[in-house]
Amino acid sequence: SEDVRSEDVRSEDVRSEDVRSEDVRSEDVRSEEVGSEKMGVKVNRSKQNRKWKEGMRKGMKRKDTVAPNAFVSIRVRSSTIRMKMEEVQAAMGAKEPKVAASLVPLEKLHVTLMVVNLRDKEQIEIAKAALHEAAMEALQVLRVLEEPLVLQFQGLGSFGEQVVYAALKDDEAAKRLLQLAGIVATVFGKYGFQSAGKQRAFSPHLTIAKTRHTPRVKLTPEIYAEFLDTGFGNEPVVGLELLSMTLPADKDGYYHSFQSYAFAGLLK
Repeated sequence: SEDVRSEDVRSEDVRSEDVRSEDVRSEDVRSEEVGSEKMGVKVNRSKQNRKWKEGMRKGMKRKDTVAPNAFVSIRVRSSTIRMKMEEVQAAMGAKEPKVAASLVPLEKLHVTLMVVNLRDKEQIEIAKAALHEAAMEALQVLRVLEEPLVLQFQGLGSFGEQVVYAALKDDEAAKRLLQLAGIVATVFGKYGFQSAGKQRAFSPHLTIAKTRHTPRVKLTPEIYAEFLDTGFGNEPVVGLELLSMTLPADKDGYYHSFQSYAFAGLLK
């Protein structure tokens, strides 16, 4: 009986200790809230964490992530590439009608070299100056080549199930394109611009379809498997462009152009 009573006492002590610990934790929470209220803000950490997780699930970006709204690119005008691209897109749409809204319009075909964020008109003007300098430096590189820089697109690639693209053949021209992209990044960096948005290693490509605006669509390999080794054709690099992602398209359906420089024109 004495042992039982002793055990009861110990149990009571444990419960009392638990109550005191809970009181301490509650007091800590109240202190945190009081301290925050003195600063004009009431903190509810668990609520903040829930909101943050919900935001991440919805695709919200952290405050230090800058969304791109402009890009430097090379326009693709080849009729051969467009015809083959149209064939591939038609076959993809026939296999999975839902992908139709994810297909890139043929008049918008391009190869992106860098994406940036331009906050206002002043930055647009600065970016134009950067593009001119980058084009001039790129021209100096191209002038030492024995032949024009011609990009060859061969086969398909993808970024998960979100993007399908015509791949750039891994040859000397591809190496030169990487060199041009490096010039653009260096010059724009000198003018205060850094590559915006999600960062990944530079991988030049010609986008066929993307699901950025159609997130429920999945570009599964079965949709384009028969074209994995398709040759799309060649595109000569004749200049650089600074384009808008957000402004209305130009009359020909291409992206709104802030500035473009043809290498031939720079020689004059």
